[in-house]
Amino acid sequence: MVKNLPHAPTGVAKETMTNGVDLSQYLATLDISSNGYTPSATSSESGDTEVGGAQVSQAKVPVGKWHEKNRARKARDRAKRAASKADEEAKKQAEKTAKLEADKKIKSESHRAAKSASDKKTAQYDNVIEYFDATYERLEDRLAAWQLLCVHVGIDPELSITKCKEALSKVFINIVDFVASQKGGPPFKRFESAGELRRYIRKGKVFPLGLAKDSPCLRCLLINVFFK
Repeated sequence: MVKNLPHAPTGVAKETMTNGVDLSQYLATLDISSNGYTPSATSSESGDTEVGGAQVSQAKVPVGKWHEKNRARKARDRAKRAASKADEEAKKQAEKTAKLEADKKIKSESHRAAKSASDKKTAQYDNVIEYFDATYERLEDRLAAWQLLCVHVGIDPELSITKCKEALSKVFINIVDFVASQKGGPPFKRFESAGELRRYIRKGKVFPLGLAKDSPCLRCLLINVFFK
Protein backbone atom coordinates (compact mmCIF):
# COMPACT_ATOMS: atom_id res chain seq x y z
CA MET A 1 0.00 0.00 0.00
CA VAL A 2 1.42 3.29 -1.04
CA LYS A 3 0.65 6.30 1.04
CA ASN A 4 -0.12 9.61 -0.44
CA LEU A 5 2.90 11.77 -0.79
CA PRO A 6 2.98 14.78 1.44
CA HIS A 7 3.01 18.13 -0.10
CA ALA A 8 6.41 19.61 -0.47
CA PRO A 9 7.00 22.29 2.10
CA THR A 10 6.32 25.75 0.86
CA GLY A 11 9.78 26.88 1.80
CA VAL A 12 11.36 23.97 -0.04
CA ALA A 13 9.32 24.56 -3.13
CA LYS A 14 10.20 28.21 -3.15
CA GLU A 15 13.85 27.44 -2.56
CA THR A 16 13.76 24.77 -5.25
CA MET A 17 12.19 27.08 -7.75
CA THR A 18 14.51 29.86 -6.71
CA ASN A 19 17.57 27.68 -7.33
CA GLY A 20 16.17 26.45 -10.61
CA VAL A 21 15.87 22.79 -9.45
CA ASP A 22 13.06 20.79 -11.01
CA LEU A 23 10.54 19.10 -8.74
CA SER A 24 11.24 15.76 -10.40
CA GLN A 25 14.82 15.93 -9.18
CA TYR A 26 13.59 16.40 -5.63
CA LEU A 27 11.14 13.49 -5.95
CA ALA A 28 13.93 11.26 -7.18
CA THR A 29 15.64 11.65 -3.83
CA LEU A 30 12.66 10.20 -1.99
CA ASP A 31 12.38 6.46 -1.25
CA ILE A 32 8.70 5.58 -1.44
CA SER A 33 7.74 2.54 0.62
CA SER A 34 4.96 1.31 2.84
CA ASN A 35 6.65 2.90 5.79
CA GLY A 36 6.69 6.32 4.32
CA TYR A 37 9.66 7.95 2.61
CA THR A 38 13.28 8.28 3.49
CA PRO A 39 16.00 10.11 1.60
CA SER A 40 17.91 7.92 -0.84
CA ALA A 41 21.56 7.16 -0.20
CA THR A 42 23.59 10.16 -1.21
CA SER A 43 27.18 11.12 -0.84
CA SER A 44 27.80 13.96 1.52
CA GLU A 45 30.49 16.49 1.11
CA SER A 46 32.52 14.69 3.77
CA GLY A 47 32.59 11.49 1.68
CA ASP A 48 30.13 9.52 3.94
CA THR A 49 27.19 7.58 2.51
CA GLU A 50 23.77 7.24 4.15
CA VAL A 51 22.24 3.78 3.68
CA GLY A 52 18.99 3.04 5.52
CA GLY A 53 19.55 6.03 7.75
CA ALA A 54 23.07 4.90 8.75
CA GLN A 55 26.26 6.53 7.64
CA VAL A 56 28.93 4.36 5.99
CA SER A 57 32.34 6.00 5.80
CA GLN A 58 34.02 5.72 2.37
CA ALA A 59 37.80 5.26 2.16
CA LYS A 60 39.44 8.27 0.60
CA VAL A 61 42.51 8.00 -1.63
CA PRO A 62 45.26 10.24 -0.14
CA VAL A 63 46.11 11.88 -3.43
CA GLY A 64 48.70 14.25 -1.94
CA LYS A 65 50.62 11.48 -0.16
CA TRP A 66 50.51 9.23 -3.26
CA HIS A 67 52.05 11.94 -5.39
CA GLU A 68 54.67 12.54 -2.73
CA LYS A 69 55.57 8.84 -2.56
CA ASN A 70 55.62 8.61 -6.35
CA ARG A 71 57.96 11.59 -6.58
CA ALA A 72 60.21 10.06 -3.91
CA ARG A 73 60.31 6.73 -5.77
CA LYS A 74 61.18 8.44 -9.03
CA ALA A 75 63.87 10.45 -7.27
CA ARG A 76 65.38 7.23 -5.85
CA ASP A 77 65.29 5.62 -9.30
CA ARG A 78 67.01 8.63 -10.82
CA ALA A 79 69.63 8.57 -8.08
CA LYS A 80 70.28 4.86 -8.66
CA ARG A 81 70.62 5.37 -12.42
CA ALA A 82 72.95 8.32 -11.86
CA ALA A 83 75.07 6.31 -9.42
CA SER A 84 75.21 3.35 -11.82
CA LYS A 85 76.21 5.63 -14.69
CA ALA A 86 78.85 7.30 -12.53
CA ASP A 87 80.27 3.89 -11.54
CA GLU A 88 80.37 2.82 -15.19
CA GLU A 89 82.11 6.04 -16.23
CA ALA A 90 84.60 5.66 -13.38
CA LYS A 91 85.31 2.08 -14.42
CA LYS A 92 85.87 3.10 -18.04
CA GLN A 93 88.14 5.95 -16.96
CA ALA A 94 90.11 3.59 -14.71
CA GLU A 95 90.53 1.10 -17.57
CA LYS A 96 91.59 3.91 -19.91
CA THR A 97 94.10 5.22 -17.38
CA ALA A 98 95.48 1.72 -16.78
CA LYS A 99 95.88 1.18 -20.54
CA LEU A 100 97.65 4.51 -20.96
CA GLU A 101 99.99 3.69 -18.09
CA ALA A 102 100.70 0.24 -19.58
CA ASP A 103 101.38 1.73 -23.02
CA LYS A 104 103.59 4.37 -21.45
CA LYS A 105 105.53 1.70 -19.57
CA ILE A 106 105.97 -0.40 -22.72
CA LYS A 107 107.16 2.62 -24.69
CA SER A 108 109.53 3.58 -21.91
CA GLU A 109 110.97 0.07 -21.72
CA SER A 110 111.22 -0.09 -25.51
CA HIS A 111 112.97 3.28 -25.55
CA ARG A 112 115.41 2.14 -22.88
CA ALA A 113 116.08 -1.09 -24.76
CA ALA A 114 116.61 0.79 -28.02
CA LYS A 115 118.86 3.31 -26.31
CA SER A 116 120.81 0.51 -24.65
CA ALA A 117 121.25 -1.27 -27.99
CA SER A 118 122.23 1.98 -29.65
CA ASP A 119 124.71 2.76 -26.90
CA LYS A 120 126.15 -0.73 -27.20
CA LYS A 121 126.62 -0.37 -30.97
CA THR A 122 128.12 3.07 -30.56
CA ALA A 123 130.60 1.72 -28.03
CA GLN A 124 131.37 -1.15 -30.38
CA TYR A 125 132.03 1.20 -33.30
CA ASP A 126 134.19 3.46 -31.15
CA ASN A 127 136.18 0.44 -30.01
CA VAL A 128 136.97 -0.59 -33.60
CA ILE A 129 137.91 2.93 -34.71
CA GLU A 130 140.14 3.53 -31.71
CA TYR A 131 141.93 0.22 -32.23
CA PHE A 132 142.70 0.82 -35.92
CA ASP A 133 143.70 4.40 -35.24
CA ALA A 134 146.09 3.52 -32.43
CA THR A 135 147.53 0.36 -34.04
CA TYR A 136 147.88 1.25 -37.72
CA GLU A 137 146.90 4.79 -38.68
CA ARG A 138 149.21 6.59 -36.29
CA LEU A 139 152.32 4.84 -37.61
CA GLU A 140 154.43 7.27 -39.60
CA ASP A 141 155.83 4.45 -41.73
CA ARG A 142 152.77 3.68 -43.80
CA LEU A 143 154.25 0.56 -45.40
CA ALA A 144 154.99 -0.81 -41.94
CA ALA A 145 151.39 -0.16 -40.93
CA TRP A 146 150.02 -2.12 -43.89
CA GLN A 147 152.50 -4.95 -43.40
CA LEU A 148 151.52 -5.18 -39.72
CA LEU A 149 147.86 -5.46 -40.69
CA CYS A 150 148.72 -8.28 -43.10
CA VAL A 151 150.44 -10.17 -40.31
CA HIS A 152 147.52 -9.63 -37.93
CA VAL A 153 144.93 -11.01 -40.38
CA GLY A 154 147.09 -14.05 -41.10
CA ILE A 155 148.71 -13.40 -44.50
CA ASP A 156 152.28 -12.72 -45.57
CA PRO A 157 153.21 -9.03 -45.76
CA GLU A 158 154.01 -7.61 -49.17
CA LEU A 159 156.83 -5.27 -50.15
CA SER A 160 154.61 -2.35 -51.14
CA ILE A 161 151.47 -0.69 -49.91
CA THR A 162 149.74 -1.47 -53.20
CA LYS A 163 150.60 -5.17 -52.95
CA CYS A 164 149.46 -5.21 -49.33
CA LYS A 165 146.11 -3.69 -50.30
CA GLU A 166 145.66 -6.26 -53.08
CA ALA A 167 146.37 -9.11 -50.68
CA LEU A 168 144.06 -7.69 -47.99
CA SER A 169 141.21 -7.28 -50.49
CA LYS A 170 141.05 -11.09 -50.65
CA VAL A 171 140.75 -11.45 -46.88
CA PHE A 172 137.17 -11.78 -45.56
CA ILE A 173 136.89 -11.24 -41.82
CA ASN A 174 134.42 -9.62 -39.48
CA ILE A 175 135.92 -6.41 -38.15
CA VAL A 176 134.14 -6.63 -34.77
CA ASP A 177 135.40 -10.16 -34.17
CA PHE A 178 138.87 -9.21 -35.40
CA VAL A 179 139.27 -6.32 -32.95
CA ALA A 180 137.87 -8.40 -30.08
CA SER A 181 140.41 -11.12 -30.87
CA GLN A 182 143.29 -8.64 -30.97
CA LYS A 183 142.27 -7.47 -27.50
CA GLY A 184 142.38 -10.94 -26.01
CA GLY A 185 139.02 -12.33 -27.12
CA PRO A 186 138.32 -15.58 -28.99
CA PRO A 187 140.02 -16.13 -32.37
CA PHE A 188 138.31 -14.51 -35.36
CA LYS A 189 137.22 -16.51 -38.40
CA ARG A 190 138.45 -16.04 -41.96
CA PHE A 191 135.62 -16.67 -44.42
CA GLU A 192 136.09 -18.23 -47.83
CA SER A 193 134.13 -15.60 -49.75
CA ALA A 194 132.43 -12.24 -49.48
CA GLY A 195 129.03 -13.98 -49.69
CA GLU A 196 129.80 -16.17 -46.71
CA LEU A 197 130.91 -13.12 -44.74
CA ARG A 198 127.71 -11.25 -45.70
CA ARG A 199 125.55 -14.06 -44.36
CA TYR A 200 127.47 -13.93 -41.10
CA ILE A 201 127.28 -10.14 -40.84
CA ARG A 202 123.49 -10.28 -41.13
CA LYS A 203 123.44 -11.67 -37.59
CA GLY A 204 124.18 -8.18 -36.35
CA LYS A 205 127.92 -7.60 -36.35
CA VAL A 206 127.82 -4.75 -38.84
CA PHE A 207 130.21 -1.83 -39.12
CA PRO A 208 129.10 1.25 -41.11
CA LEU A 209 131.29 2.08 -44.09
CA GLY A 210 130.87 5.78 -43.42
CA LEU A 211 132.72 5.51 -40.11
CA ALA A 212 135.83 4.14 -41.86
CA LYS A 213 136.37 7.07 -44.21
CA ASP A 214 139.31 8.37 -42.15
CA SER A 215 140.96 4.96 -41.72
CA PRO A 216 142.34 3.44 -44.97
CA CYS A 217 143.46 0.25 -43.22
CA LEU A 218 140.00 -0.29 -41.77
CA ARG A 219 138.23 0.60 -44.99
CA CYS A 220 140.14 -1.98 -47.04
CA LEU A 221 138.75 -4.81 -44.88
CA LEU A 222 135.10 -3.77 -45.20
CA ILE A 223 132.70 -5.09 -47.80
CA ASN A 224 129.33 -3.82 -48.97
CA VAL A 225 126.39 -5.48 -47.27
CA PHE A 226 122.86 -4.72 -48.45
CA PHE A 227 119.90 -5.54 -46.19
CA LYS A 228 116.40 -5.98 -47.56
